[in-house]
Amino acid sequence: MIQQPPSQLREVFLIGTGQTDFVPSHRAEQTTHELLYRAAVEALNDAGLTFADLDGLAISSFTVAPDHSIDLAVRWNIKPQWLMDSCLGGASGNDMIQHAQQAISSGSAQRILVVSGDHFAGDDFKDLVENYNMSARTNFAQMPGMSPNTLFAMLTSNQMRVYGLTKSDYGSLVVRQRDWAAENRHAAYRKPLSLTDYLSSPVIADPLSRYDCVPVVSGASAIVLSADKCAGKSVRVLSSHAQHNPDNQDSDGLSTGLAQVLPKIWQQSGYTIADIDVLSVYDDYPAIVIAQLMDIGLLPKVDVSESLARLLASQQPYINSSGGQLSAGQAGAGAGLQGVVEVARALTDQGPIATHGSRVGLVCGYGMVTYRYGSCSNATILERA
Repeated sequence: MIQQPPSQLREVFLIGTGQTDFVPSHRAEQTTHELLYRAAVEALNDAGLTFADLDGLAISSFTVAPDHSIDLAVRWNIKPQWLMDSCLGGASGNDMIQHAQQAISSGSAQRILVVSGDHFAGDDFKDLVENYNMSARTNFAQMPGMSPNTLFAMLTSNQMRVYGLTKSDYGSLVVRQRDWAAENRHAAYRKPLSLTDYLSSPVIADPLSRYDCVPVVSGASAIVLSADKCAGKSVRVLSSHAQHNPDNQDSDGLSTGLAQVLPKIWQQSGYTIADIDVLSVYDDYPAIVIAQLMDIGLLPKVDVSESLARLLASQQPYINSSGGQLSAGQAGAGAGLQGVVEVARALTDQGPIATHGSRVGLVCGYGMVTYRYGSCSNATILERA
């Protein structure tokens, strides 16, 4: 098959968003299928479409099993020409956008629903962690006390040593994101958080304490991608790229694949980090936020503590304006789309008032711990259409 030259590729627009409330899993009553459906319907309503208008579907969910995208297509009466199941966890949102953008650009599909989310009940989350992959099952399941918290505690300790960071530095980031969460009606935790609250919270895995560890919630997010604009609320998908397994887990984890991704993003979009108005950075732990901010070019690797304080105070760009996962909660594989919805809503003036008028946004994904840290990194740049 002869590919079309780039000049003939169609533009791709994000024309609808949907999101459920993020609820601590012990209080969640709806099933995974119900959560995915609610988010999907809201996104379609936002776009002025129905399931019958779709010809593509992408799904990311750990707990929708044994179903896959085709099973949901049948449930929802979608007749797709294009299907995708993403298994990249926190990188799944950008993963699905990257492939859906290519499908629409090339003409393989016209309108694609992208949806992700999870519901955890009973021992679901414990089972997920213990059987996350063969690495977790083989290397860690039999080691008492070993968990993602333990792995990222070691990474955080090393980051503190290398860059001279303190607990208060991480706390300033967590507290700032909680301030944003107060404006997000979907966030699981919206109560104001002080630095004193943060510093006095119980230790989970030294140096990580309660507010450093992302809370597990149930919920779902969805977007609609299309070759056609939707009047008044379209967001243009300019560029989406990924770099997975950049170091074969052979470094210290203090840098991510974003260092290789962003040059491609800037070249293709014509923008630079200085042009970004609103930024979603994957935040399962504060240390990963700092690592990505360094890779993006917003945070120099010298005088990190002072530079971080200045960056958070400046609000340029707006970082994790939904409160991030550390306050909104991590809905399993649904975490990959949370930042996409956040940025898309900011660019269409549906986010916090402070972000209204934002023109360009960047969404960074990270995830899939293999041995010591995440092996997947990707990013998507969005523009007010």
